[in-house]
Amino acid sequence: MHQLNLLLKQLEIIQNKYDQFAEKSGEHYNVFDILGVRANELIHSAIIGNLLNVKGKHGQKDVFLKLFINEIRNKFNKSFEDDIRNQIISNFQTEKAYLKIEKFAGKVDLIKDYGGRLDIYLYDGKNEIIIENKINAGDQEKQLLRYSKFNSKAPLLYLTLDGKEPSTNSKNDLSVTNQFICISYKVEIKNWLEKCIKEMVNKPVIRETLNQYLYLINSLTNQLPNDHKMEVKALIKQNLRESQMIVSHFEEAKNNVILEFWENYILTLIKHFPNWIIEKAPSDFHEPYYYILMHQKNNNAYFYTRYNTKGGEITYGIIANLKHRNLPFEEVHRQLKINQALGKFSIVWKNEENFSFKTIDDLISIQINPKDVEKRLTDNLQEFISFNIYNYEKILEFINSTIKI
Repeated sequence: MHQLNLLLKQLEIIQNKYDQFAEKSGEHYNVFDILGVRANELIHSAIIGNLLNVKGKHGQKDVFLKLFINEIRNKFNKSFEDDIRNQIISNFQTEKAYLKIEKFAGKVDLIKDYGGRLDIYLYDGKNEIIIENKINAGDQEKQLLRYSKFNSKAPLLYLTLDGKEPSTNSKNDLSVTNQFICISYKVEIKNWLEKCIKEMVNKPVIRETLNQYLYLINSLTNQLPNDHKMEVKALIKQNLRESQMIVSHFEEAKNNVILEFWENYILTLIKHFPNWIIEKAPSDFHEPYYYILMHQKNNNAYFYTRYNTKGGEITYGIIANLKHRNLPFEEVHRQLKINQALGKFSIVWKNEENFSFKTIDDLISIQINPKDVEKRLTDNLQEFISFNIYNYEKILEFINSTIKI
């Protein structure tokens, strides 16, 4: 334990040194963080898409697209060898490329496994490249399978923070070895941005914008600058056993921090909303989410605050009681009426500050300033309720009327 404490102390020293460096360089003043787009997938798709777009605002034609193709080409060489996808990547006509964000691929059909919206779509007049971008959101049902059927020969890239594979629910029987590849912000996007920055050495406005975005990517993927990274790697190398202990217990420790905060937050809401009944939803209420539920007149419908145990994001919404969302088949008419009410009146808000239990800085903040975090979340919830109390009443009215049918 003494050696473990010593390792943690040394890591703290390195982190403090990095923080001091960042303060002097102004690295923490990041326009993307200020605008609240830290983990917003649509915004990241827009930024990456604009860079890949030969007609993008950057005015650099296909410079960035060529660098991107070069960055991912090696992965296709290894995965597909003589496959048509490898040939498309190698021969893609970047100067002719057309790019579309959120391209409509047809109405979703889970029977025929078709449809959806492609996050980033590239087309050179003959060949297509499809990129599915995931940061915090979970996979949709048959999502990657549906996108692959849009064009079975098109190179399909699954982009995540760490390069993980899609869920079985998304890919079904697709194989990462012959039908799509996984790329990450941590490796491929980071490497690509660094090469883009080198190309923009004489274009300071573009260069510094790219640097800002690279800082954000490094923060999202918990990466230090190279000199600090070397220090950490050397320290880990000298303390392998202790480092392994930290790794093996990190997720459990992180979850304990979140759950402790969540339990205390319920007590705060009870005090803040004395006229509401507030309760924690059962663990099987709706995986993979944890809910705090609120109701006044009856529990046929709730306002909720929830966090995604996989993605970490906090959202607010209105939901029907479980007993009114899983009715037996013979009550299908009643179920349809309830779904109609939820679809017509209910909306979901993400917290506007993009606070997330997944981001290490936010996790630290709920330890250091839990009351401040509670206030931010409570203010957002109060605003959501104020704007949607009419919708809540309407949903209750629909559900109460169906009970009498």
